[in-house]
Amino acid sequence: MKVQILLLFTIFILTSFTEAHRDTTSNFLMDRSYVLKQIDCVLKIKECDAIGKKIIALLPEAVNNHCRKCTSRQAALANKLMIFMEQNYPNQWRLILQYYKTTK
Repeated sequence: MKVQILLLFTIFILTSFTEAHRDTTSNFLMDRSYVLKQIDCVLKIKECDAIGKKIIALLPEAVNNHCRKCTSRQAALANKLMIFMEQNYPNQWRLILQYYKTTK
């Protein structure tokens, strides 16, 4: 399930920025204020911008269907993001997983 959430963030990063900005992922993760803004959006605590809306649209697929539409590159970036979230935002990470996991 953790991988699926990270895949979502990966998809968000890949679809939100051009190939010319390969360091965007690292830059995004270094901007604590922006990361917290997106986390608050995903948890429906605050209003979302366009990127946050993309994340929310993809989360259910990522969490509940193992992100079947993701590429191997997206999976590799997802691993990086999963580690980042677990190390830097463990409480928010846990809440995101709980919020978007559908029990069947």
